[in-house]
Formats: sequence, structure tokens, C-alpha cells
Amino acid sequence: QEPPTKKRKLTKSPELIDEEQSQEEQDATKADKTKKKNKCNLGRNCNKQSCFDHLRKPDYERYIKDKLFSLQLTSDILRHPDTPYCGLKNLGATCYINSLIQFLFAIPSFRDVVIECEDTQDEILRNLRELFIRMQATQLSYVDPEAFVKSLRVRTDQEQDVEEFRKLFFNHLEKSPKLADIIKKLFAGEMRHVIKCHNCDQESESSAKSYTFYEILLNIQKKKNLEECLTAFFEKEELTNDNQFFCSTCCSKQDALKYTVISSLPPVLFFAIRRYNYDIETLTRQKIESSFKMPVEIDLSYVLNQSSS
Repeated sequence: QEPPTKKRKLTKSPELIDEEQSQEEQDATKADKTKKKNKCNLGRNCNKQSCFDHLRKPDYERYIKDKLFSLQLTSDILRHPDTPYCGLKNLGATCYINSLIQFLFAIPSFRDVVIECEDTQDEILRNLRELFIRMQATQLSYVDPEAFVKSLRVRTDQEQDVEEFRKLFFNHLEKSPKLADIIKKLFAGEMRHVIKCHNCDQESESSAKSYTFYEILLNIQKKKNLEECLTAFFEKEELTNDNQFFCSTCCSKQDALKYTVISSLPPVLFFAIRRYNYDIETLTRQKIESSFKMPVEIDLSYVLNQSSS
């Protein structure tokens, strides 16, 4: 019987170990430099809607790659941080839907909450989430929102009012507690309708009540720009003659001043413009096609200060 063979332990020479360690250090340093180069250092202050780090996922690259197969995306069309904004295909008369989706997508905190709704069973929210991921991930000039629009059950050949659509859309999204919370934080403001007696200079009891609003609805007929619309919306109205106000302090009808004040503005303020008017003669809705200018900035301090004047 032959004696058992002794197992020999193979060892590497010190020179080979040093060479391998040196190569590993070089690779690690190179990978670290690449990571730092591509890393967004702005974090929550980043304004790039296309920035991968802006989603604030712990492992975004792995997260997005896990979704590529189901969304039919490939790694060669992933968006670069410097790639311009991604458009949405118009499916006929769906520009009102596209404009609202682009608006909501451009709000980072809203976009983050939608994308974080991974386990939702809601068809509309699920398709909205996938659409946001496409818009965030792809470097294509536009994406097709067909799946999302189909889930809305709307006619693609019929144009609708975007504000009416926004209300219905928000009502549906608010079924999710997370989205209900972010919608209120971003878009909810407070306003008061004030009636002030000229005789005693006191406000009516109902004037103290605040109302939650999600938009300021503006009539643009015969108006050229936003400033003219806001002036008309917050214009003070004199209640006189047959339209006098019954003052509980004076216990009689008195001349009064009626106006609207904003108690608090939301972080994101919707200006909903009425593009449609109802024609009594034809019994149809008519679209206002006149030009309307929107300023880059608007000062609403005069509205907020009215409550103290």
C-alpha cells in the first residue's frame, strides 16, 4: 500500500503579491475617480431634472437597470445628465395631458414620491410611475405615453380643459396617502373672502373663515397677460344700494367692501386660465384663441398684505 500523498500548499512569491495588490489599488482608485466624476454633489439642491442622483435612490444604477427589461429600455439609451429634457408624444389631442405631466415631472419632490410607489396596484399610478422612469432614464428626444393615457380611459381625439383634467387626476392620485400628502404640501394654499362694513369698519363673521385652494382660476377673455387677470381677480367690489350688506355689528344694511385675500401661498401655485367659454347662442363651448403673455416672475405681496390694510 502506497503511503498517502502529502498536500502541498502553493504560495505566491512576494513580487507577484505586490504586483497584484498594486493593480487592485490602481483599479480601485480609477473606479473611485470615475464615481466622483459622475457623482452629483448638489444633492437635494440639484436643479437638473435629468440628474440620476436627483432621485436620491441608494443604488440608482441597479434600481433603474432592474426596470429596463420590463420597460423595454436598453442601457445604450440611458440618459446622460447633460441630455436635454425629454418630450412626450401627442396621441391626437392629448397635449393637455402632456403639458400637465411635464409640469409635474419637473417638480423633484413630486417625481420622487411617484417613483417610490413601487408596489402600487393602481393602474394609473403604476403607468405614471413607469412613464416618469422612462422620462428620467432615456436619452431619446421623446417617449410614448400610450400606456398611461390608455389607463386614463379618455378619448385621444377630443381636447379637454387641462384644469378639469388636473382636478380629476389629483382626486384619483390622492387615494394614495403618500401622494395625498405631497399634493397638499406642494399645491394647497389658503384664502379668505372678506366683506368689510364702511360704517363700523368691521369684517363680517364669515370673513374669518379660510378656504383651501389648489389653483387660482382666471378669466382671460379680453385680457392680454397674467397681471391683468390677477388685477381683475383681486379687484375690490363695492356693495351699495340694493346690494348692501347686512352688518351684524350695526344690525342694519350698510355699504360694504368685498374682496379676496390670500392667507398663505403654496410652494407651487397653479394659475388655471379659462380657455373655454360657453356660447349661449350656439350652446357649445368656444375656445379663446387670443394671445396671452405669462411673465417669468410675479409679485403677489400686495395680495397677501391686503388683510392688514
